[in-house]
Amino acid sequence: MFSRRGSPMEVLDPQERLRILTNYSNAVEVDPNVPPKRYYRSGVEMVRMANTYLNEGSLENAYVLYMKFMTLFIEKIRKHPDFASVPSGLKAANTNQLREILPKTEKLKTQLLEQYKHEYNAFVEEKKKREKLQEYNRKKRAEDDKMKDFRHEIDSNVDSWLDAPIIPITTNLESIKYPDDDTTASVSNRERSSPTVDSYPNIHSAPSIDRSNKPSSILSSTLKAGLRTVKIPGKVMTTFLLLAQRNTMNNIETCGILAGSLVSPMRQQGIFVNV
Repeated sequence: MFSRRGSPMEVLDPQERLRILTNYSNAVEVDPNVPPKRYYRSGVEMVRMANTYLNEGSLENAYVLYMKFMTLFIEKIRKHPDFASVPSGLKAANTNQLREILPKTEKLKTQLLEQYKHEYNAFVEEKKKREKLQEYNRKKRAEDDKMKDFRHEIDSNVDSWLDAPIIPITTNLESIKYPDDDTTASVSNRERSSPTVDSYPNIHSAPSIDRSNKPSSILSSTLKAGLRTVKIPGKVMTTFLLLAQRNTMNNIETCGILAGSLVSPMRQQGIFVNV
């Protein structure tokens, strides 16, 4: 009659909620144009309905009717202009009903207060659960958005890597051109300028020795730690890296072999690589 489950009344403090219900029950007015006997007959019906509500467990409805009955016949009816005309028998029966109703109403008041406390605590607990769930959903949405942005960034990077141009690898070795090296011409000149047999002096004559043409030791001071100097064309490294690019992208190691000849077989001072 007065309260429903989930209504705004449940958010109120239990004492405040009971006070509002009591004030609602006390809102009774007597119409002077209505005969007082009619009020007494209505009072009997009010008590009957209140008892029915009480037996059904509808505590609020029973409490409201009991309170209205007491307010009407303890305070309001006495102000009616024709109150003196009410038969004494009706007044006596009404007084007996008041004596029965008063303890019932006090007990109902205590029961309602306990009920309101229980409903208020349940409401507070449910509110905490809703707030906790809302906070969880908020954090989950934030994490999902963050993960979505992270995945989008990864996808963008992968797409950029896939779209990057691949440098073609030259597989036709015959098309590779190497620059001329001055060392080749130098070697040829030195070989052509080597002394011939006719230029050697007669074996019966005393030969003149030229110390400047004395062979140098393989490990002479002109060598570095006993190692010969290797001379290669300028673009060998660039060409090798170009040929090995596909293996490098696939994380495969590539090795190369260089072959050459001594610059001067007699002096053995260096090696020239002619690829």
